[in-house]
Amino acid sequence: MNKESPLVSIIVRTKDRPKLLEKALQSISEQDYRPIEVVLVNDGGCYLDTEKLNSILKDIPLNYVRLEKNRGRAHAGNVGIKNAKGEYIGFLDDDDEFYSNHTSTLISFLEQSDYKVAYTDAKLIHKVYDDQKEKIIDIDKGIFHSKEFSYNKLLAENYIPFMCIIFPHKHLQNVNGFDEELDLYEDWDLLIRVGYDTPFYHIKKATAKYNIWSEHLQITERAKYCGETGSAYSKIFYKHIKKLTPETIQSLLREQDMLNRFMSEKEAIISKEEAEIERLRGEVSEKEAVIVEKEAAISEKDAVISEKEAVISEKEAVISKEEAEIERLRREISEKDAVISEKVAIISKEEAEVERLRREVSEKEAVIVEKEAVISEKEEAEIERLHREISEKEAIISKEEAEIERLRREVSEKEAVIVEKEAVILESEALILEKEAAISEKAAIISKKEAEVERLRREISEKEAEIENLHKEISSKEVVVSEKKAEIEKLRKEITETHFTLSEIYNSLGWQLLSKYRRVKSRLLPQGSKRRRLYEYGLKGINVIKNEGFDRFFHKAKTKFSTEFLSTSRKKINTSLSHRIKPLSMPRYKKPEVSIIIPVFNNAKYTFNCINSISENTKGVKYEIIVVDDASTDQTSKVLKEMKNINVLTNRENVGFVGACNIGARAANGKYLVFLNNDTKVTEEWLKALLDTAKSDASVGLVGAKLVYPDGKLQEAGGIVWNDGSAWNYGRGDDPEKPEYNYLREVDYCSAACILVRKDLFEKVNGFDIRYVPAYCEDSDLAFTIRKFGYKVLYQPRSEIIHFEGITAGTDISTGIKKYQEINKKKFIDKWKEVLVNEHMPAGADVFLARGRDYKKKRRMLFIDHYVPTYDKDAGSVRMFEYLKIFLEMGFKIVFWPDNLAKMEPYTTELQQMGIEVLYGNRDFDEYIDSFGKYFDVIYLSRAHISIKYVNKIKQDTHAKIIYDSHDLAFLREERRAEIENNVKLMEDVNKIKQREFNLARISDAMIVVSPYERELMLSENPNLKIYHMPHVHPVGTISVNGFQSRKDIMFIGGFVHPPNEDGVCWFASEILPIITREIPDIKFYIIGSYPTKRVNSLASDNIIITGYVHDVSNYFETSKVFVAPMRYGAGVKGKIIHSMSYGLPTVTTTIGAEGLGLENGNNAFIADSPEEFARRIIELYKNGETWNKISKNSFTWMRNNFTPEVAKEKLSKMFHELGILN
Repeated sequence: MNKESPLVSIIVRTKDRPKLLEKALQSISEQDYRPIEVVLVNDGGCYLDTEKLNSILKDIPLNYVRLEKNRGRAHAGNVGIKNAKGEYIGFLDDDDEFYSNHTSTLISFLEQSDYKVAYTDAKLIHKVYDDQKEKIIDIDKGIFHSKEFSYNKLLAENYIPFMCIIFPHKHLQNVNGFDEELDLYEDWDLLIRVGYDTPFYHIKKATAKYNIWSEHLQITERAKYCGETGSAYSKIFYKHIKKLTPETIQSLLREQDMLNRFMSEKEAIISKEEAEIERLRGEVSEKEAVIVEKEAAISEKDAVISEKEAVISEKEAVISKEEAEIERLRREISEKDAVISEKVAIISKEEAEVERLRREVSEKEAVIVEKEAVISEKEEAEIERLHREISEKEAIISKEEAEIERLRREVSEKEAVIVEKEAVILESEALILEKEAAISEKAAIISKKEAEVERLRREISEKEAEIENLHKEISSKEVVVSEKKAEIEKLRKEITETHFTLSEIYNSLGWQLLSKYRRVKSRLLPQGSKRRRLYEYGLKGINVIKNEGFDRFFHKAKTKFSTEFLSTSRKKINTSLSHRIKPLSMPRYKKPEVSIIIPVFNNAKYTFNCINSISENTKGVKYEIIVVDDASTDQTSKVLKEMKNINVLTNRENVGFVGACNIGARAANGKYLVFLNNDTKVTEEWLKALLDTAKSDASVGLVGAKLVYPDGKLQEAGGIVWNDGSAWNYGRGDDPEKPEYNYLREVDYCSAACILVRKDLFEKVNGFDIRYVPAYCEDSDLAFTIRKFGYKVLYQPRSEIIHFEGITAGTDISTGIKKYQEINKKKFIDKWKEVLVNEHMPAGADVFLARGRDYKKKRRMLFIDHYVPTYDKDAGSVRMFEYLKIFLEMGFKIVFWPDNLAKMEPYTTELQQMGIEVLYGNRDFDEYIDSFGKYFDVIYLSRAHISIKYVNKIKQDTHAKIIYDSHDLAFLREERRAEIENNVKLMEDVNKIKQREFNLARISDAMIVVSPYERELMLSENPNLKIYHMPHVHPVGTISVNGFQSRKDIMFIGGFVHPPNEDGVCWFASEILPIITREIPDIKFYIIGSYPTKRVNSLASDNIIITGYVHDVSNYFETSKVFVAPMRYGAGVKGKIIHSMSYGLPTVTTTIGAEGLGLENGNNAFIADSPEEFARRIIELYKNGETWNKISKNSFTWMRNNFTPEVAKEKLSKMFHELGILN
C-alpha cells in the first residue's frame, strides 16, 4: 500500500500468556498491509520482554501499556482505544492469529465502499495434545460461523468473531468504547451498540484463526466459565431488551427453553450416575471386607483343599456347563412360545378388523352413492342452464367448426401416413415383445427363489396399507361431498366469468369433432408409446420451424435429444464377476482420509472382485483398505497374501459381522470409516460422493449408498423403519434410475453393505452394538443411535454399489446366521420402542412420506416450471434457482415438476443433490396428482403459459395453497411489442392473454410479480386480487479490482429464446453503436447469451462479437467498461441489469429496462430512450472516470440493499405466514 493508506491500530489484550502472545504478534508482523501499529495492553500480567516483542514486529511500531492491576477485558480494551492513533481499529486476542491478508482485505473493501464496518470469517482451530508426537497439534474444524449481517440475528446470537472485524476509530469513541460493567461478552455488547446505527458488511473469506483448546489444555475452569457465561448472557439480554423484535424474543425463548431442558436432563443423568457410583463403592467396600475374611479362612484350610481342588474344579466345570445349556434352552423355548402366542393373537385380531372394515366400507360406499345422486341432480340443472347459453353462441362457434373441419381433413391425411408406418413399427415391437418374453421367463425363475416367509409378510403389509388407504379415501370423499354441497351456489355465480369453464364448448359440433379426433389419435397413438412421442415431437418441430426457422429447430432438436434421451440413459456398469484371481497392488497413503473396512468370511472370489473394483473406481481420495478375515476356511487367506498395501486382520474364531467391523474400526487410521460388504462391486466416484456429502455439513453423521442387484434392479434407495420394528428397502425391485430414487435425502437407516460414518462419532457411540452379535439390525441401530446424538443419516444416490445379496449369509431366515434376523429384530424393538411409537408410521402406510425421515417437520411444495432452472443461461432461471434454495432454507420438502419432463444436466443432478426430487421421463400429471396431490401444502406455479396447463387439476383435486408466479405480465409485454412492430394480429391476441393472466390471479391463493408497477396495474383493474411484489434475486458479488483505467468495450447478456433481447441488440447495433464508433472507433460490442437467432448472428462484425452461451461470464463483467440493456419492450424486471450491478458494472438502459428496479437516473444507472441520448451516456461513462466510479459504487450498493437472497427470503417468509402455509 502507498503512504496515503490509512493507519490501522491493532489492539492486543494480554495477561500471563507470553508464548501465545508471541505467535499472535508474529501473525500481525506478517500482514501484507502497511501502515499498522500495535497497541499492547498488559492487564496486570507477568513481565514482558518488549525488546523481544519489537524484534518480532520488525517495522511495526509497538505502543506498550502495562496496567498494575487486572481490571478486566473491557477496561483493557478501553485503554487500548484511548492509546490508539489509527483511523481504523481492529482487535486480536493473545491466543488467536491473523492470516497475512486479513488487514488488506478489510481496508481495501472499506476504502472503496459506503460501508463503515466490515468483517470476515475465521477458521476454527482445535488445539489438542498428540500423545505419540508429544506436542500440541492443530485440527482444522472449518469455518467458525459464516453468516450475513442481520441486526436482529446479532441481538440473539454472538456470531461475529471479534478478531475478524475492523471499526473506524470514531465509531468506537461515539459509543464510549466497551461497557466496563461487563466481565464477559463485552465484545458482543460493543457490536450491538455500534451495529444499532451502522450496518456491517460480511466478506466471505477466512482471514483469521480462532483457536480453541481441548479440555485438558484449558487454562480456564470450564464449569466456572459456563456459569459465568449464563450470567453474562442475561446481562446482555436485559441491557438491549428494548431493541429486540417479537420474532427475535421468540427465537431466544425457544433457544433458552431447549438449553434448560438439555441442562436439566444432563443434571438428572449426572445425579443418577453419581448415586450409582456411590452405591457401587459401598458394595465394593463390603465385598472387599468379605473377601479378606474368606481369604483368612481359606489360608487355614489350604492343605486340605489343595488335595481335592483338581477333582472338584473338573466336576464343577462340567456341571456348570450343563446347567447353563439347560437354562439357555428353557429361555429359548419360553421366548418362542411367547412369540407364537403373540402372533396367533395378532392374526386373529387383524382378521376380525379386516372383516369390520369391509362392512364399514360397504356402508360408506352406499352413503356416497346417495350423496352423489343429490349432487348430480343439481349439476344437471346447471348443465341445462349452460345449454341455453350455448345456443346463443352458436354463431361464434360456426367459424371454429369450419376451422376444425379443415383440421380434420389434415388429420385424415396424416393418419394415412401413420397407418403405413404402423406396420413397420409393429414388426419392430413384435421383436421387442419376444425379447421381453424371454427376459420375463428368466425373471419368473429368479422370483420363485425368494423366501415364502418374506413374500407373505409383504403381502400382509400391503393389504393392511390398502385397508388403511380405503379408510382414508372414504373419509376424504365424505369431506369433499360436504364441501361441494356448500360450494355449488358459489360456483353457479362464478361460472359465467371464469375462463376455464369449458362447458359451453363440450356440446358444440366443434368439440364433438375434436373428441372424435382425439379418440382416433388415442387408438392409433397410445399414450406413452413411441409413436405418440414421435407424433408430439413432430408437431412441436413443425411449430418451431414455422415460428423460429430451421436453425432454431435444429438447435432445439439437438438439445432435446441430448437432455432427454442421453442424460436419462443408465450408465453402463460391469456387474460380472471375474473368476481369474490375480495379485493386486493398492495405493498406499501416509495419512489416509478414509478407512475402508471389509469383513470377510469365505467367498474369496467375491472378496477379490470387491477389492479389484475399489482399485479401478476410487480416484481423488486418500484411503486404506482393512480386511478383517473372520476365520475363513477357504482360499481367502491365500488370496489376501497376494495383495499389496492391504491391512489384513485375521480372527482365530468367527466373531460375526458386528465383531469384525468393530475390530476393523479400532485399527483404522482414517478420519472417516466405510463399512463395505465383500459381496459388492463399487462403481465410479462411489467414495467421493459419500465423502463429499459427509464433509458438506457438520451435522451429517452417516451416509449410505444406492444398492443395485447384478441384474440392474434396485435393492435399496435408503431404508424405512415402521413403528412395529419391521424395515423396508425402499424401491426394492424397481428401476434404479427413477427420479424418486435419485435425490439426496434424510432416511431412517441405510444398509451396512456400504455406509460411511465419521470415526470420532463411531467411537463416541461405541461402534456397532454387540447385543446384535453376530449380525442383523446393527445397521438400523447404528443409524438410530447416531440420530439420538444429534446427527443426520443421509442417502446418497450418486454412490452406486452392486450387491450380490445373500452370498455371505444366505437368504433363508430360519437357518444359519440368517436366523438372527428375527432374533435381533426383537432386541431392536425393545431398545427403541419409544422412538418407534412416537416417530414412525404404521407398516406400509404412506410410503411417499415415510421414505423421507423429516416428513413430520417439513412442509411439502410441488414446484412447476417450464424446465429445471438453467441458472447460467437466463435471469428467470437465476431467480427460480435462488428461490428454490430459499424454500429449502425455510424447511420445505420440494418436488420439482418440469413441464418438458426432461432430465437436463447438470442442472437436474444439482437440484437432486440439494435434496429436491426432480420428476422426469414418461409421466402423467393427472395420475400423479391423483396419487400424491393430497400430500402437498403448497403448489408453486411458474409462468402463465405453463400454469394454465395445470391449475384446473390442482384446484379440483388438491387442498394445497396455489401460488402463481407470473415472472412478467405477458399481456403487457406483448402489447408493447405489438405497438413497436405495428402488429394488428398480435394486438388482437393481447386481450386473450390478459384474460388468462387475470383468471390465473383470481384462481390462485396468491400471485407474485417482480415489479411494483405490475402489482399496481393488476390491482387497478381488480382490487380484490391477492398480489405480492417479490424482488428479483441475485447472489451478491464483490466489486472487481479492475478499475476504470483497466477496462474497455461494451457488453450485453441475455438468452435469445426471449424475443425482447433479440429486438434490443438489433436496435442497439443499427441505431446506437454507429453513433458511438464515430467517436470511439475501436470499441467492441460483446453479445453474450444462449441460443442466438439467425438475425442476431447476422450482426457479427469486427466491432460486434457474438459469443453464444458462456458458462462463466465473470471475466466479461470484470473487464468490460459499460453494460447496456437496450430494451424497447418487455415486462417484469430485467435480471440482466441486476446481474451487472452485482459486479458494480455501470449500466445504460431504457425506461422499459429500468421499470420496477427503482433506479435513479444519473445516480446508480443511466436511463435513455433515444439513440442519441443512449449513445451520449455510454460515451460519458467510457471517458469520465469520476462518473464511472460513482455509478459503479452506487449501483453495487443499490443491488446489495434490494435484490439479495436475504431480502427475498424475508419477504417470501412474510407471504407464507400471511397465507397460513408457515406458522
